Amino acid sequence: MISMNNRNLLAMYARNEAIQPLTDLIERYGPNLKAAFSQEQWDMVSVDGEIYALPTFNYEAVTDGLIIRKDWLDKLNLPMPTTPDELYEVLKAFKEKDPGGVGKDKVIPLAIHAGEDGNALSISGLAEAWGIGRGPTDFVVVDGEIQSGLDQPGVREYVAFLNKLNREGLLDPDAAISKHGDVTEKVGAGFVGVATFSCWDSGAVRALMEKVPDAELAFLPPLKDNNGNQRIAGTGGLYSFVIVPKVSKKAAEVVQFADAFLAPAHYTRLILGEENVSYKIEDGKYYPIFPEFNQFNKGRWFYPVNESSKYTPLFGARARKEPEMAMLWDDINAKSDGFMYTPIVNLAPVVEAEQKYGQPLRSFSHERLIKMLLDEKELAKFDEFVQEWKNKGGRELTEQYNAWYQSTK
Repeated sequence: MISMNNRNLLAMYARNEAIQPLTDLIERYGPNLKAAFSQEQWDMVSVDGEIYALPTFNYEAVTDGLIIRKDWLDKLNLPMPTTPDELYEVLKAFKEKDPGGVGKDKVIPLAIHAGEDGNALSISGLAEAWGIGRGPTDFVVVDGEIQSGLDQPGVREYVAFLNKLNREGLLDPDAAISKHGDVTEKVGAGFVGVATFSCWDSGAVRALMEKVPDAELAFLPPLKDNNGNQRIAGTGGLYSFVIVPKVSKKAAEVVQFADAFLAPAHYTRLILGEENVSYKIEDGKYYPIFPEFNQFNKGRWFYPVNESSKYTPLFGARARKEPEMAMLWDDINAKSDGFMYTPIVNLAPVVEAEQKYGQPLRSFSHERLIKMLLDEKELAKFDEFVQEWKNKGGRELTEQYNAWYQSTK
């Protein structure tokens, strides 16, 4: 068996008969597999009605958002911002008053990693306040149909907001070329007031605390839109899958292995080991026990299949491997409780237009949106950009996603 995560390749392999169909074997050997997944989930690893892979659905949690220097807020007697307008005022105060004492010329009010390939100005927990997804090109469900984020009335305002921050010196001047590691390095150095951040960035927390022992980092709750609604993207959806090559003579054994992995008698033990030996449960939360947990720590890369509702609470033990990581994980998920959504495309099967246009559209959008971030003249061409995106395959991609959605919603 081969583990992979590119659904475009799955469709290509299936249609070229390079991999084996598994529908009959699942019916014969997979009672736990059949119980674990809905028909819509099987559809995500099917081609022309035939199942060609065993799916792993990701844990469902929030891992990325905006983090803020809470100690800077406290020094200025400012509350936690809850809207984009309030965030703007906080960023101005950070720049003008330098609450961290790093020097006004060194303060970075907001740091984002817009230079990451395919990022396309995605800032989860902020962008949603304009009625879009994590970024301008995310697909969203509106009035019972899938629409492009670029067709939403707030998307231009969101890009204009980021352009305004850049013009007023409230955005990291390196934002357009910054990668995730560049942002965490600046957070760890103590120069940043607000940043795009992940709960896995515990190293930056330790670096900051070593430099500024009184520093305090906290995630922002997802910011409110004009109607007071809050949304933030979660990790749900298809994460990876296992295929069986055409030449393999072990397809039945692969299905039996995956089915046994999901069996209640084995599942928790295979993931976390023995309770009070390699993990413990406190207040309903799972925590690792070292050094015994080390032998399970990287196990998730080798699971043959997984189901999110069973896995999510157990995954907490991995998220709490370090005190700083545990703090970040618990903080962002507590503040996101009730506001998390799964991006709709994470739940969709492969569509032909994604194979044909997906990557070129992502590259095109990234390049043009970065220009709009930096240049008001480029921002004035926003409508022209949207039309070009549609003509380059975006219209067809939207139509095909919506056709799937209308058949399954």
